[in-house]
Amino acid sequence: MSEIPDAKYLSVVIEKPQSGKTFICTKHIQFNTDVLHFIFTMNTIISNKQFCNRVINIEGNQVCLFNSSNEKINFKDKNGQTINVDKAKDKDDVVNSIIKNKSNIIIMCAHYTRLKKTNKKNEENKNSVFKILERLNDSLGFHKLCKKIHLHIDEAHEYVPINI
Repeated sequence: MSEIPDAKYLSVVIEKPQSGKTFICTKHIQFNTDVLHFIFTMNTIISNKQFCNRVINIEGNQVCLFNSSNEKINFKDKNGQTINVDKAKDKDDVVNSIIKNKSNIIIMCAHYTRLKKTNKKNEENKNSVFKILERLNDSLGFHKLCKKIHLHIDEAHEYVPINI
């Protein structure tokens, strides 16, 4: 498993293509349940759900799935029991999920709206990860949780160069 340095506030984990990123990510989450994990998946809702399905069975975690879909989400554990997954459609839903529902895994697509502060018209992206972090920084509830943040970017080789 990759060595991940202990950063004081923000740790970014990026692995090479086909190097077992999902396995590394799930193990990292398993051993760091006191951390807030932002997971950026490929730019499809199917990828969001697939990654969510891989991390929901990690004991002691609460997952928030952040995407534009109106679809009701039902995930089942290994025993066929329904697992509660928060569904977020905007930054406020994400922040509420973190503070009120104690979600520590936030899964979202790696696309322009999430990775850039402004859109192509140079207008503010209201639901970017930057806006979520700003809201958390301004939130007394988050400061009481006092969590570190780890970013996991699946397929970074595909999305980061396009969006930066």
